[in-house]
Amino acid sequence: MPHGHVFVAPGDLAHLSSDAVVVPTDRGFHLEPYWYETLGLGDDPSADDAARLRPVEWPADGYGPAPGEAFTAADGDVADGDDDERRRVWFIDVVPTRATGGTDGAAELADRVLRLLEAVAADDALAARTGRLLPLVALPVLGVGKGSLGGARGDVVARLVAACTAFTGRHAIDVVIVARHASDFSAFQDARQALDDSPLPDDLESQARDLAHRARRGELALFVGGGVSMGAGLQGWRDLLAALAERAGSPDLVADLAALSSPLDQAQLLQQELGEDLRRHLRDILGCVRRYALAHALLASLGCDPVVTTNYDTLYEQALGDAVGAGPATLPFDDAQAGEPWVLKMHGDLREGSRPVLSRSDVVGFDSGSGPVGAMVQSLLLTRHLLIVGASLTDDNFLRLAHDVASFRETHTARSRERRPMGTVVALADNPGSRRLWQGRFEFVATHVPSPGHTGRAAQARDLALFLDRVALHASTPRYAADERYEGLLLDDEVRAAHDARRLLAAIDGLPPHARGRWRLVREALEASGASRSPDLDV
Repeated sequence: MPHGHVFVAPGDLAHLSSDAVVVPTDRGFHLEPYWYETLGLGDDPSADDAARLRPVEWPADGYGPAPGEAFTAADGDVADGDDDERRRVWFIDVVPTRATGGTDGAAELADRVLRLLEAVAADDALAARTGRLLPLVALPVLGVGKGSLGGARGDVVARLVAACTAFTGRHAIDVVIVARHASDFSAFQDARQALDDSPLPDDLESQARDLAHRARRGELALFVGGGVSMGAGLQGWRDLLAALAERAGSPDLVADLAALSSPLDQAQLLQQELGEDLRRHLRDILGCVRRYALAHALLASLGCDPVVTTNYDTLYEQALGDAVGAGPATLPFDDAQAGEPWVLKMHGDLREGSRPVLSRSDVVGFDSGSGPVGAMVQSLLLTRHLLIVGASLTDDNFLRLAHDVASFRETHTARSRERRPMGTVVALADNPGSRRLWQGRFEFVATHVPSPGHTGRAAQARDLALFLDRVALHASTPRYAADERYEGLLLDDEVRAAHDARRLLAAIDGLPPHARGRWRLVREALEASGASRSPDLDV
């Protein structure tokens, strides 16, 4: 069994799938309203609702789990028997006991976090769910809100990374630090880079760096397939079809479905037998999963624009909305806005009035009924580098579009010139046949590194997350360097440079309005580096 890993992801603790979650509080067990959703308390909980979550003998150690009877109640809207959506809730007092802040307060907090994680590791209630290989513990950026350490975010970041890394080095448990703000996310990535502890072999690390370089240059468009959503607990395509047949309540239909080898023919039979009930059953099944996977959040952090998905679920859109602060437009149902992210639902979704591409007849009629959608995908293949994750190049619609583009490129390419690949397929396992079939047109990255005892779908999914984590780390751009609250991460000369950056920003803002415009680009760069203090970070 491998040791754990420290992931960093943008997003919202309430929406990210995990097996345990750490929520900050104080010695009086005061819960801030922005943690209510994470705790399943609703918008206006009663005092009794909050009190039932209070750990036994709080605050003896400064941390502790919600009582056993509150374990499932913390996700009270989860259907009975749906263990995949339940997670253990732990609380930690993030207020330093000493009347000090800065480095001393961050060190005290990090020590408490490490002791909490050791207690989590000893908790019999901790178990890996939704197909994970190792349990995943999620925690926010602790102590920087009401915990009084907001002015020392750099010290907190450095100490939390060190504490979590020490813990995962001793236990087969993964930890994900969930950052709500871009500056926190990039600060954690820089702190991790300083450790230089990549879990990947050299060849995969090099491929992760190459993709990150493309992301930073704005070259990448993203194609998200169903394999990504399986990390959140959704079924694979064949399992989903089987579940739909079982919901129909007809043993004959289940048997007839199993006799068909093609998933498209299976879906065609289901569509014929179930009619409009098919979409209702699909909504019921997909609606059971309300938290996105770690892979969704890591992909959202890359800033790929635009994004195409064949998935009916909205988990990636939710992750992207949490990462950028606003939900993306969903094409073809919404209008795209200049400068705003959008996601193209290539096969539609399950909203009212939408007819998802599901069966053999849907695929055959895709070109005539969804021509503009196909044209958009082909445009991306021609003008961007398409990063394909969670898809195995077996979708008939996508294959036709890709073959058309490949043929078009070859027809218009001089014999002396070699075309760049249309994209990169990030696959769970190596497929020599696919690599040979698409040689020169798509690059392939097989993220799974099999070893004794490290095989199967759960191991493949974790290896994919490790790879995407490294891409996200290298793709991150520093958005904190000029913010005085992160000085604990800077060298002495950098601290002076950050001070000068803030003075320059103040000088530009003091210029007359007619002159200020000449410095717009400089001002934007200073703001992007954190020279303009964001009050949102105090939350």
